[in-house]
Amino acid sequence: MADIPRKKDNYGLIKPFDLAYEDRLVAFLDLLGFSKMVLDRQDDDVEFVINLIPDMMKTHQGNVLRDDLQVTTISDSIILSVKAEPDEILKDLFNVCVIVGRLQHELALNGYYMRGGISVGKMVHDSKRNLIVGPAYIQAYLLESKKCIVPRVIIGEEVVEFYGKDFDQMKEILNNEFTHFYYQGNLINRHPNNNPLWVGNSEIFVDFASTFIGRERSGFRGIVRRFLQHIEKALNDGVAVEKYEWLARYAMEAIDSAGDWNDDEGRACYDRIRAILARTLNSSGSPSDDAFGIC
Repeated sequence: MADIPRKKDNYGLIKPFDLAYEDRLVAFLDLLGFSKMVLDRQDDDVEFVINLIPDMMKTHQGNVLRDDLQVTTISDSIILSVKAEPDEILKDLFNVCVIVGRLQHELALNGYYMRGGISVGKMVHDSKRNLIVGPAYIQAYLLESKKCIVPRVIIGEEVVEFYGKDFDQMKEILNNEFTHFYYQGNLINRHPNNNPLWVGNSEIFVDFASTFIGRERSGFRGIVRRFLQHIEKALNDGVAVEKYEWLARYAMEAIDSAGDWNDDEGRACYDRIRAILARTLNSSGSPSDDAFGIC
C-alpha cells in the first residue's frame, strides 16, 4: 500500500509545526467563582486576579530556576507545565507543587480559591505559540473537572506510576526538612476514607493550608487569621456552602496539627467557624458525597 501523503495546509503563512511530544508534568487549575465575578461586574476582583497570576508565575519561574516552565492562562483556567524525568528526588514534581501551592496560598489569602489536577505524560506546550496538546493535558483537565470536587489540587495516579513511588515514599521525599524551610509547610497530603475530609477518593493533593502556619511562625503575623476570616465570610454568605465547609475543616485540621498558634483574634474566628460547622452538622447531618458536586 502506498504511503498516505501527510496532511498540510495550503496557506504557508506561518512556520509549520511538528507534533513532537515529550514527557511533561502539567497542572490544570481552575479559579472558583471567577465567572460569577465577571458576570456580576466585580471588576476590582477580576482585575486583582488577572494581574496577580502572571506576576506570581514570573516570580516563581525565577525562584525554581526553570527555563522550561510554560504557562498559559485562558479566562479562569491556568495551565502550567515543565519537562518531567522520573528521578529519585522528584525534582520536577517538587517544582510544580511549590508553584501551585504558593499560588493557592496567595489567592486564599485574598479570599479566592482554586481547584485543579496534576498529571504527567506526553504533551506539547508552547505558550508563545498559544499551543497546548497531548494526553497529559487532557488527563489533568479530567482530574480537575471529574475527581477534584472541592478546593484542592490533586495529583493523579499516573504521576505515582511515573515515579514508581507510593504516597508514603513521596511524602518522605517531598515533606522533608528542606521543604519545611523553603516552602514553609508540607508539600503534599492525602485523606484516607476514614477521615472526615475524605470526599469520595483518596487522591494525593497539594497541601497549601499548612503554609499559613509556617509563614505565621516565620514572622508574618496575622496571616492565619486573615485566611480564616475569608472562610468565615464565605460560610456566612451561604454561597457554595459544601465547598467552604470542606475548606474550613481542612484549614482547621492544619491549624490543629500545628499545635502552637497564638493569636487571640484569630482563635476567636476559629471558634466561630467551628460553631458554624457544628450548627450545620446538627441541622443536616453528615454531608453526602454528592453534596460536593456544586461548581
